[in-house]
This record gives sequence, structure tokens and C-alpha cells, in this order.
Amino acid sequence: MILMSVNRAPFIFLLLILSFPAQACLKATKPNLPRIFTPPEAQRQTGKNPVIIIPGILGSRLVNSRTGDEVWPSLIVTHDDTLALPISGPTLAENTDEIIATEVIETVRLARLVPEINVYDSLLLALQRYGGYQRGNFDAPPAGGDRDTYYVFAYDWRRDNVESARLLARKIAALKQKLGKPDLRFDIVAHSMGGLVARYYAMYGDRDVLDSNAPRPDWAGARNLSRIVMFGTPNAGLMDALRSLLLGYSLTDTNRPRLSLLKNLDRDVTFTSPSVYQLLPPPTHARFIGADLSPIKIDLFDIETWRRFGWSVTFDREVRESEQRSLAKRQGPSEGAGLAERMTAERVRFLRLVLARAAAFHRALDAPGTPPDTLRWHLFGGDCEPTLEAAMIATVKGREQTIFRAGQAPGGRKARERAYEAMFAPGDGRVTRRSLFHLGSESETNGQRASTSHPPQATFNCELHGDLPLNLTMQDNLLTVLLGNRY
Repeated sequence: MILMSVNRAPFIFLLLILSFPAQACLKATKPNLPRIFTPPEAQRQTGKNPVIIIPGILGSRLVNSRTGDEVWPSLIVTHDDTLALPISGPTLAENTDEIIATEVIETVRLARLVPEINVYDSLLLALQRYGGYQRGNFDAPPAGGDRDTYYVFAYDWRRDNVESARLLARKIAALKQKLGKPDLRFDIVAHSMGGLVARYYAMYGDRDVLDSNAPRPDWAGARNLSRIVMFGTPNAGLMDALRSLLLGYSLTDTNRPRLSLLKNLDRDVTFTSPSVYQLLPPPTHARFIGADLSPIKIDLFDIETWRRFGWSVTFDREVRESEQRSLAKRQGPSEGAGLAERMTAERVRFLRLVLARAAAFHRALDAPGTPPDTLRWHLFGGDCEPTLEAAMIATVKGREQTIFRAGQAPGGRKARERAYEAMFAPGDGRVTRRSLFHLGSESETNGQRASTSHPPQATFNCELHGDLPLNLTMQDNLLTVLLGNRY
């Protein structure tokens, strides 16, 4: 045995030596942005299109305009309804509160002695340090704000996405007027749901077309754009939106445990947020399976579907019974029962309204039409993380349940493994690769996509949804898109 060890020693030593270059290469896998994008001053590129940054859901800071209190982001893990929107108005636009969006969230500090968490800060710094952009303000643009400048678009991510897109349209129109540049074009860099806001703006500008059964895009917004860059945009929705509506929106589900101390949004809040319904997958992409993994056809936008499966606070039997007991205790049996009935009726009316609006939003985005040749599309995504694509409808313990985790599927280990393969697809943990690529309807004449005049340029990396804009490789590719192949 000793002789064998001695004889093998040179071989083992050789393996160790050969492993060092491999390890060194593994350590050098991140791009050196300062080295790549810091040319001599004489070669620095100027005259670039101004850029508009549109964050995703949860990405804008929300403040109570009356009290000045910041309600998002919040570290208080409670079940209060501070962020819940009113639902009693006859239209979604009338369900307003005192909360406003003030700015894009760049960093979050969990505690005084804990380092800040990067949300969009490094993306903005990369534009400044390595892209040669200055920061601008929509309301007071800087000198030279028509070039080499980026603007951040904060919006109330709870609200209807068409409302946000129309706000963007007005901001851009006013900015062009302030700059005295009527022909100015912008590049948009959008994350997650922000990409849907950008798509709607490109197709319809400041118009609300959701009342039409056959909307026709005029590409009014696209005439003000050169590029739309989307980071992890759910162009075909995401099944995680249904889970958020039924169970609440958990930040820990994004696989970013460092955000686990932030307040999650319980389902009483997500129920009142029109934008979350507009993230549901459209009929062509909504996938449901039974316990035997066979497909089940379900219309997500039909309120009777929600009634049948007991979805949301509206039809959840346990929620309704708990409310009835609580109201009866406070108001008395008769008055409590009447109030509970009125609350349910109000929720039913709101749910019917918001589902119809969400279905119309998908119709508008999928309406056939070709944008101007001047508009380019760029898709940035992750495709290494198993991502929920299909929900399971199965009977568990005698009750029909909607299942989003393969580990909850009925049967033994093999059944759960098969369920996992059927329910999850490559993506970034929130948005599947297939959803990112869906940019419009199929043309009835030639079977090809009609919503893009140029094929989208796609870039993928092994990154999670929330971290896509922070990934150095992604920032490298983004700067290459914005600056061209100069460096």
C-alpha cells in the first residue's frame, strides 16, 4: 500500500498542478466592466439616446402623500392592509388611495448595522460609470438631457398597467417638450412587469384601448423609441401571479433569502392590485394539470372558475367563515351576517371587473400589428432555474386543491418527481424562458409573429429574476447594446 501511494504521488501532484489553471479560470468568469468600458477620453462615445429605466413590481418606493410615511419597502412583517387598494369604485381608475410612487428603489437597508441591499443601484451606477450617462429628472431635465442621460420612471406597481403606461406617455411627451426635441427617441430598459408597461406604451401610447374587443395598435409610443430592453419580462404571464393572488406574494419565493425580513404582501393586498391579475398567463399559455399529469383546460379570466375552485379571499370558504364569526362577535349575528354578505358581493363585483380588465390587457398586447422598423427588441433572461409553469388541480385529503409545489402533489416520491418535471420549466425562478420570448400574437395569414418587425435579440445567463439587472454579465451585454460594438 505504501508503494502504491508513492507511485501515485506524481500523478496526484500532476492533477493538483493542472487544477490550478482551471480554478483560476473559474475565478475570472465575471466581466471587468471598468476595463471593458473605460476607453481613452478621446474615444469616449457621446450623443447616445437618452435611456428610461422602468422597474418591476415592488421596484418603486411608495409613500403616504398625507402623512409622508413610507409604506414600501417596509421591514414590519405584519398582515395589515396599508398597501391594499380600495375596491368599491365602479372602475379601477376610481379605486385610489393616498399612496404615491416617489422614486425607484436603489438600495434597501434592513437594519442600521447591516449593509444595504442592492436593488437597482448597481444598474444605475453601471450606466453612469461605464456607459457615460448622467442622471436626469423628468420634471427638471439637466443641460444636455436629450443625450447621454438616463431617467428613472417610478410608478405605483399596484395599479393597472395601462394607467402606468399612460403616465409614462405623458412623462415622455412633457420631457420632449422641456428639452425642445420633438423628434427625440429614447431607449427603454425595463425589468419584469416594467417591460409590459413599455410594450403597451409602444403599441398604444396614451390610449386606453381595453374596452375594445379587437384593439388595433397604432404604435404611437414606438415612434418615440429606438430600443426596448427587457430583463425577465413575463410577456406570456407567469403562474406565480396566481399563486400570489391565492397565497400572497412572498419575497422569499424569489430565492433571495437576504430579503426575507421585508414585509411580504398577503393575499388581502394582492387581491386589490389590478397589476397582479395582468401578470396571469393568457389563455394560450395558462397550463393546469391533474394528479395524473393530464392537461386540464381552465379559463383564468372567468369568475366562475374562481368560484368553482374557491380561489382568493372572495371564495375561500375558511376566510368567509372566519370573517362571519368575527363580524357576528362585533356587530351581532344579524348585522354581522348582513355585513359579511355585502363584503362578499363587493369582492365578487371587483373580481369580475379586474379579471375582465386583465383579459383585455392580454388581448391588447397580443393584437396583431407591425411596429416601425426603427424599433429594436432585446430580451435578457435566466434559464437555469426551475420555474413554475403549470399548477396542479388534485384531490388531497378529500378536498380539491390547487397545488403550486411538486412536494404537495399526491402520491409517493416517484409521483412527486414526475409532478416536478411537469410543473416546472427553465426560467429565472419567476419567469419562464417561453414567457420571456412571447412578444405578440400569431398572424392568421402566415403563421409568424406579427408584433415585431425585427427578431428580438436574446441573452441568457444563470441568474435569478430579481438579480438579472445586477448581474455583471448582463450589464456587460446591456452596455454593449446601448453603446454598440465600439469597445
